[in-house]
Amino acid sequence: MIAGQPKIIPLSFDTGFVDSVLNFMTKKALNYILLATIVAGVLDILAAFLNVYLSSGGKPGMVLKFIASGIYDRKAFAGDGNYEIIGLALHFLITFIFVVFYFLLFSKNERVKRQWLLAGIIYGTLICLFMNFVVLPLSNTPESPFRFFPLFKSVIIQIIATGLPITYLLRRY
Repeated sequence: MIAGQPKIIPLSFDTGFVDSVLNFMTKKALNYILLATIVAGVLDILAAFLNVYLSSGGKPGMVLKFIASGIYDRKAFAGDGNYEIIGLALHFLITFIFVVFYFLLFSKNERVKRQWLLAGIIYGTLICLFMNFVVLPLSNTPESPFRFFPLFKSVIIQIIATGLPITYLLRRY
């Protein structure tokens, strides 16, 4: 060591969590995660399109622009089709995050795998509540007043379109 130079201290990090995450991420695991993301994402967005159409006559593009407005605020509604593409990409990203989260928590839990129906009901409900009471209020989406029936309808949609497909597909891993 040369006089006057600072002493370099090697840093070590506890990589236990990171290692366990990477060990889970085998090719088989990624296939299950991607399949669950695609199935749940498609079912959820189609249910959202149908819900908006039956509730207000709204078109799919408005649903996708609403999702994009979480980042781009109201200008997403005035914009072109690029905001719809961004909304669809964000939708699948959010679905992917929920799938990975579930996978990391429960992929090795045989009891939860056996009870996939109950787990799907609970997880779908938690997804809906998290989106409505955490994500949406923190985003730039237009605010809407709390109404019980639309929330109840959203819970049912999330159970059927996301919770059950995620738990059903990942139980086989």
